[in-house]
Amino acid sequence: STGNIMIVGAEESINRYALTVTKSGYETVNTFIPYPDTAFYPVDTHASVMAGELNTADIIQNKTAGIKSLSKDYLGNPVGDIDFRLIGGRKIGTAALPPNNPIYNFNETDKTDSNGEKEFSSVSPGPYNFELDASEEDYELAGIDTNSPFSLASEDNLEISVEVAPKNIASLLVRVKNSLDQSLI
Repeated sequence: STGNIMIVGAEESINRYALTVTKSGYETVNTFIPYPDTAFYPVDTHASVMAGELNTADIIQNKTAGIKSLSKDYLGNPVGDIDFRLIGGRKIGTAALPPNNPIYNFNETDKTDSNGEKEFSSVSPGPYNFELDASEEDYELAGIDTNSPFSLASEDNLEISVEVAPKNIASLLVRVKNSLDQSLI
């Protein structure tokens, strides 16, 4: 009930005790073996046990959130079967090679349904980036009502409206903004 566990008599080992923390309504958190045995520098490494000492490992677990994507045309009509990529959530590490980008626990390539919708429930909070996937042949991204990247907090249910335009039609999208606060006019 206090969120603690004590394992007495564990054998001595350096960064070899893998931990996985799960609870309904919360994100799942895993530890990783340190770099270079993992292809990136993990945030949460496997636990160690040193003989004769009290060894501790702290794991922070957040309540999950939800994201719903709606793809539509410039008139607001649903556009289905749009291939997209969504990356973000809990930062699990940093890439080992420059530019040392963050590695997140959510990295999905998916497609909206025939109504232009795709919902992800029970995802980790954190920063997210939405983009059309390179496999999307028919449409281009014209805009997103929530700037990408965007931030998702615990227990948030965010709906993002994605505006797409056909690639085969020459077009121009103009958004007029107030010069003082950048709000749409």
